[in-house]
Amino acid sequence: MAEKTITQSGKLAEKPELSLEELQQRCRKCFITNPLVCKEICDFWKLKQEYLVLRKDLPERPDTATVMATATSQMNLKILQLLGQGPSDAGSISAQLGASETATDISQGLKSLVRAGLARIEGETYHITTAGRKTLDLLEQYSSLELEEINAQNEKIIRLLAHGGKTLDELGKEVPRNELMRALKYLRIRGVVEKTSGRSQVLYFATKKRPTRRLAPTELAVFKSLPKQGVAPQELGRKLDLTLPSVYRYLRLLRYKRHAIRRKQDVAFRLTPVGSQIAEALEKVARVVQSLSPSDFA
Repeated sequence: MAEKTITQSGKLAEKPELSLEELQQRCRKCFITNPLVCKEICDFWKLKQEYLVLRKDLPERPDTATVMATATSQMNLKILQLLGQGPSDAGSISAQLGASETATDISQGLKSLVRAGLARIEGETYHITTAGRKTLDLLEQYSSLELEEINAQNEKIIRLLAHGGKTLDELGKEVPRNELMRALKYLRIRGVVEKTSGRSQVLYFATKKRPTRRLAPTELAVFKSLPKQGVAPQELGRKLDLTLPSVYRYLRLLRYKRHAIRRKQDVAFRLTPVGSQIAEALEKVARVVQSLSPSDFA
């Protein structure tokens, strides 16, 4: 849309393109006392209305999960790659894909691509949209990854773990526990997620407080054997050649004297190198989708 400058007569002279945001900024600097004047003589106001009407006619931008799920389907990705080479109809696409794909599957794939705004249909011919082309260019960088298997729930867990390992309790605050366990099992089988600790256990840690009075020799040995990362009583017993009841007795004494504390160490998970690549791909797709305008999906 051409930019125009206002003249004394209230008309605008042609200039290069002017965005809706720039129009709104200029309108804020206008001090006309009667709003009806805007509608009657201000071409800035008229241009704004044209923009708003145009935006109403544009499709809504789909969410990232929808774009990701649609584009990463093996069938849809093949179709998108063919459309990237040029417009085509369903018959031509079916012929190029061969007998491995049924006409019904191809039809459903085309419909889903159109719904996601990655393709558009004109008559009987399908075209790739700007959103489809940018998404395709990005996904081709990660062609070795099994992105098709990542649904919305799996994506959420991967995104949570992308910032570092998390325990079951921490993940359970974001995802219902029954869904979480199924998703983690699925992601572990596919080598996307791994455990960082095998099971829940109680660990003991030394406090920063140093002994202010004499400790018994064995009690002092237990205190000095408490590492910064914590230790389980069983491991401490093996290290010092003490029975488990004796270890617990000395740990109780050290806790009473505030020289030791105990914490529950929950099962924790983190992304594998493959999981980190998938997280990177998801993040890039999200950034691409968010940077596109509604018109890019039309």
